[in-house]
Amino acid sequence: MKRSAYIPVLAVATLSLLTMVTGCSKLQARDQLIKGVQAYKNAKFEEAIDHFQQALRLDPKSDAVHFNLGTALLTKERLDGAIDHLRQAIRIDPKSAVAHNNLGTAFQAQGKLDEAVHCHRRDLQQQSPK
Repeated sequence: MKRSAYIPVLAVATLSLLTMVTGCSKLQARDQLIKGVQAYKNAKFEEAIDHFQQALRLDPKSDAVHFNLGTALLTKERLDGAIDHLRQAIRIDPKSAVAHNNLGTAFQAQGKLDEAVHCHRRDLQQQSPK
């Protein structure tokens, strides 16, 4: 086979490998997310946070990971981190009523009542049937 014929084959092989690695990362992230949710349900909040942070490293664009990490941080009253991750979850999925609600709760805990009211209104708007 000519040397130039290897290039398309190599390109396809490389893309296949990248797809498998990306898919593997998403599966690992989902596994960490599930473990985090289980830990959260068992009131093991620090363990849940660790799992969610591992999931975030594997899949940084997941709204579910940002939402769950933000919620766990909110539970532990780590408000700045909670706000950051809940905002990111909303950027990815603006229609998430629960993320708006939790963000409002975080702002309320910080005493930022105007922001809290705004978020809770968005929560109600997202829940209202159109």
